[in-house]
Amino acid sequence: MTTEIIRINEWNIDLLTGEMYRAGAGAGQVEAARLDPLCVQLLRVLAEHEGELVSKAFLIEALWPETYVNEDALARYVSRLRKAIGDTPKNPLFIETLPKRGYRLVANSVSRVAPDSEPAPASGSESEPEPEASEPPTPSASRTSPVSFYVFGIIALITALIIGVYAVNDEMSQGSPDQVDGLLAQADVYYHQVTRKDNEMALSLYQQTLALNPDSASALSGMANALVQKAIRYSPDNDPAQWRAMSLKQALQDNRLSRDQARQFLSRALVFAEKAVAMAPDNARTHKAKGFVLSARGNLNDALTSYKTALSINPGAWDVLVNMGELHELLNLPLDAIAYYKQAFAAMGQFPFEQASHGRAWRAEMGVNIGNKYLELNNLNDAEIWFRHVLSFAPFHTRATQQLANILVTTNRENESQRLCSAYTERIGEPACI
Repeated sequence: MTTEIIRINEWNIDLLTGEMYRAGAGAGQVEAARLDPLCVQLLRVLAEHEGELVSKAFLIEALWPETYVNEDALARYVSRLRKAIGDTPKNPLFIETLPKRGYRLVANSVSRVAPDSEPAPASGSESEPEPEASEPPTPSASRTSPVSFYVFGIIALITALIIGVYAVNDEMSQGSPDQVDGLLAQADVYYHQVTRKDNEMALSLYQQTLALNPDSASALSGMANALVQKAIRYSPDNDPAQWRAMSLKQALQDNRLSRDQARQFLSRALVFAEKAVAMAPDNARTHKAKGFVLSARGNLNDALTSYKTALSINPGAWDVLVNMGELHELLNLPLDAIAYYKQAFAAMGQFPFEQASHGRAWRAEMGVNIGNKYLELNNLNDAEIWFRHVLSFAPFHTRATQQLANILVTTNRENESQRLCSAYTERIGEPACI
């Protein structure tokens, strides 16, 4: 494709921005809609197969690669695209439904348009006024029978019922706020489990949320975050330990984010993140998502700007503080990184424990992380303080037990180390120390 603007009948669609405007008007003029990224991708695929049947399976794979999405989500996006361009399934001028098989672009004309070569409207186009229709004669009262009134009433009632059905269907396709919020909450819980399976489930639920509400800034941000995690942690051999242990720092050092597949994930993530920011510029979550994408792409200064914007909106956003710590590690500023991790640790303690997605369940891991950062600086005293602090509220945390036992051995307190490890084995039933 040599251009990024496609003309379908009377509409010009910018495939980069999603803007739609009628042929003859410039971008931003008489704008009818701004399509979301998935609607743009749907239109792109149909246009690439103009006049051909495109199966539902093919479209789902094109819109949601490597993610399970049912056919209902595809149907919703087709419906939204039709609504944006003024099409209907019964009398399609753009998209035809082939029941149980797929969809076909049936527009009269489909072409690519160079952005700067928009032609002037042709004669006979919208610029010329249409001839006025002659006014129909008004029937006299003597010709109107009582039966006619009954007929008109029945027609009006049927019309009202039809309109009501379409309105209800449209409302259902939008999804209720409770339904959207429920999907988002569950997706967030999965996302924070940091396993490949949970990340895929999060992606699927974020996609379902966007099918119900394409303008959900939280779902757009979630998609961006989950795609970045996939780019950072994905390994073809599906090693669960490698997935969980992989970090942004390690992924950048290994150049794994320069691989074609990772770059594709990050490109998609950036589209979602930028739309999220555009939809909700005063939401810390959207700027955090954009910062995460930018940091994975190696744009550390731009990522720092996004994270600072997020913290200016919500200073207690623990996930942003964690990412700021990671970013300062990448910038080789370990003490600044520890300061941000400590702030994140404090912010995590502000939420009820059952709100796992709000960080309380991550508190022990963050405490161990801070202890490990002090170990890297050879500061055994502060490292011991943090491992003991973790064990004060997570008494048998495995890694905290192991690291504290190692420090006790290093500082000639073998007996205390042995008591610590024996207590763990006795209570948990398996050894923690080697």
